[in-house]
Amino acid sequence: MCKDDTQNNESTDKASTESWSLDQVKALEADLLAKQAQIDHLRSSENRLKQIEASLRESEERYRDLFENVNDLIQCVNPEGRFVYVNRAWRETLRYSEKESESLFMFNILDPDCTVHCLEMFRRLMAGEKIDSVDVTFIAKNGDKIELEGSINTRFSESKPVSTRGIFRDVTHRKHMEDELRALALTDELTGLYNRRGLITIAEKVINVARRLKRHVLLLYSDLDDLKVINDNYGHKAGDDALSALASILKKVVESPM
Repeated sequence: MCKDDTQNNESTDKASTESWSLDQVKALEADLLAKQAQIDHLRSSENRLKQIEASLRESEERYRDLFENVNDLIQCVNPEGRFVYVNRAWRETLRYSEKESESLFMFNILDPDCTVHCLEMFRRLMAGEKIDSVDVTFIAKNGDKIELEGSINTRFSESKPVSTRGIFRDVTHRKHMEDELRALALTDELTGLYNRRGLITIAEKVINVARRLKRHVLLLYSDLDDLKVINDNYGHKAGDDALSALASILKKVVESPM
């Protein structure tokens, strides 16, 4: 091989080596740019995720603050009947602390008189029914009866019940007032015995029951002799006392139809 040929071969090998190295650098550069773009995308996604999480926390805190500061009683009960959330108004009305409420089950606070009714209602809720009007009586920690009105529905996940959501209003005072007004409308203020309206109302109920059971009804009529003489000689206060004494005797010896 001549000297010129050797020099030509060395030049060709050198150019080939330089060309391959440049292509490799470009490929590495492109690969680095792609990876950097991926990293930037991941960072952007991570920042976006943090923003979403912060927004969700803010929304959760806002709704929790709303629930904790409304006057209505709010509760969530799981399918086993355990309270998973109760708000401040619920805890204050029923006299339980937040810690105590975490171990409560629904049947720990139900008035025994409405337990059967509430069991049936709970079964309907677990089946997916929404109950728009609920009347229920809870027993507070101190033994007070709390009359409530509200509505309940159920949250489902994958067709399975997760928890009931109930919103109630304390109507205890209103119920007591209604009972007092009803009593005033049906009873005599002096003696506490049924007045004419009360007699008719109770008599209708008793007669209907007697007819259904094919039983007899006894009507007892009594009169206080010489009431006018008492009023004229001793005053109307003495007459009122005589009527009250007679009413007290009748209450003791006659069972109330109520």
